[in-house]
Amino acid sequence: MDGRTVTRTSTFTLEVLAPDTPAVTGRVLTAEAVPQPIPGVTVTLGSAFVLSDAGGNFVLLAPPAGQNMLFVDGRTASTPGESSFLGPKSGAS
Repeated sequence: MDGRTVTRTSTFTLEVLAPDTPAVTGRVLTAEAVPQPIPGVTVTLGSAFVLSDAGGNFVLLAPPAGQNMLFVDGRTASTPGESSFLGPKSGAS
């Protein structure tokens, strides 16, 4: 920037899954022109559920087999936004 050196530091977590690990992964973002991550959102698929992390990311390990409704519930979010979204069934094309 203007010939100056700029250093930025960030903390992050990287989780590497084995290639044969069944999982559903994703990221929950706002619907703004510049999407922002939404932490603390509950993502449910069948009986499995997880909360999105600070970056809006989620990983559901060993999701239930077959068609299930993916439910993203923003009522648990730590950032104001949409309260819920019903997504397409998993396994659907």
